[in-house]
Amino acid sequence: MKGERRLRRTQPTPACAVSSGRVAARTADATDLPRLVPLLTRQLALTAVRLSLGASALAGAYLAGVERAPGAAGFAFGTGITAITLLSDRRSLLLERPTPEPIPADAEHERWQRYVAAGLFPSTIGVSMLAVVALAFEPVLSAVLAGVLAGMGAAGAVGSLQIFDSERRDGWRLFAEAGTGKRLFVERR
Repeated sequence: MKGERRLRRTQPTPACAVSSGRVAARTADATDLPRLVPLLTRQLALTAVRLSLGASALAGAYLAGVERAPGAAGFAFGTGITAITLLSDRRSLLLERPTPEPIPADAEHERWQRYVAAGLFPSTIGVSMLAVVALAFEPVLSAVLAGVLAGMGAAGAVGSLQIFDSERRDGWRLFAEAGTGKRLFVERR
């Protein structure tokens, strides 16, 4: 037809991904490259955030007017029940553990802000939001939820010790694939 321009098909160009402030060209065969998350660093960061949020929520409950004894009892109850529940969960024993693979030379490391944010959602953020809302209605419930956050942090501390012991014993550093976490990678020390 007159006046129409035919578009010429061109070869697809590689998509660009921005990672750590640099631009890296990715081709179709490079999409299988894993984005790595150091397990111990991730676990320690999540533990610190959860314990800090638990302490902050407990302080908020006391500032909202909860009495000392009920606040401490609620906090201890929330911490104990959550830590026991999380540490006694044995579903992971039923799953087949992946065999760690060596880290590919061109694998990318995930930024720590991204994997910490991903680890906090939805459980930690949800409980934190409930604790804030509970401050207005029932400060003792906020103390219990502060304990839930602290219990998550306590379970994370135990998990951190297990990862540290495994890495020290085996002489390597463990990494997981960002997002799915279904593949494990090792780096010899």
